[in-house]
Amino acid sequence: KDCVRADGSEAITEFQVQYSFKHSIASNPTTPADVEQGRAGDEGESVFSLLRVTPHTGRKHQIRIHLAHIGHSIVGDKLYGGDEDLYLALVEYRLTLDQLARLILPHHALHAAEVQFEWQGQQRTFCAEPETWFKAFCSEPAAPA
Repeated sequence: KDCVRADGSEAITEFQVQYSFKHSIASNPTTPADVEQGRAGDEGESVFSLLRVTPHTGRKHQIRIHLAHIGHSIVGDKLYGGDEDLYLALVEYRLTLDQLARLILPHHALHAAEVQFEWQGQQRTFCAEPETWFKAFCSEPAAPA
């Protein structure tokens, strides 16, 4: 696990909030599917934001570290999400349903829509649509009527 350090290598990350949205969160799941679907037991709503993030440097875990450093870790991040035991529980195969519920999603809510770099003298661009679960979680709120 890395962190922001005064004596560390320079790392620059730019971000903009695209929109904020509310999502139901399961606090008493009974199955992993309940966690992924945000259902079961006592449910509450939390506010999340979809960000457009541009890393201007290429440091390991840069986006995850910078967002956690400012107090806004990525949903589902077991390493930088604030509870280090979540990552250990995952790799030791002892992640409980309660821990999964605290993660909100079983995956990082992180998607690279486009990656660009120069390779062998040519600019390369790769694009990918987000997975269905990501789009469902981050769905933009409907405009008021």
